[in-house]
Amino acid sequence: MYRTNLRINPVNVIIDNNIWKEQDNFNTWQRLVVNVFNTIISMHECSNCSVNLLLTDNNTIRQLNKNFRNIDKPTNILSFPQFTSENREPLSQLKDVNIGDLAMSYDVIMKESTAFNKPFFDRCTHLFVHGVLHLLCMDHIEEDERIEMELLEIKILEIFGIKNPYFVD
Repeated sequence: MYRTNLRINPVNVIIDNNIWKEQDNFNTWQRLVVNVFNTIISMHECSNCSVNLLLTDNNTIRQLNKNFRNIDKPTNILSFPQFTSENREPLSQLKDVNIGDLAMSYDVIMKESTAFNKPFFDRCTHLFVHGVLHLLCMDHIEEDERIEMELLEIKILEIFGIKNPYFVD
């Protein structure tokens, strides 16, 4: 198991649809997300970084997707990095910065978790990991990048007892 000296790195959660709070284990998941974020940041040797996480619904995420990506449909998660691979310092030099914003749609994720036969908050955690890796300038456009990103996602999720999200039961 991967162990690290975790620092408290804030995950600023903004909830604009209370359906999230109505889910069993929501508070536990919020604490888990902070630990997951700390682990990712530690693995990338960043320190005192933060992220904003908007928990929303299809209406809001559809509008964000339309405004920022010119795609008029809802999606599961959107990442808005503070840095691009061209304008950021090496990851190990990132200190005391917000690395970006994430927005997650309850509706899409609930539909996916049912379709993939995955627990809702496991799916949320996977997407959170995926989004944070995007904020750290990882991508999956090229095949080798996709494989690297997926393997890292699997490794991180395994630390927290979450099964491989790419294996469908």
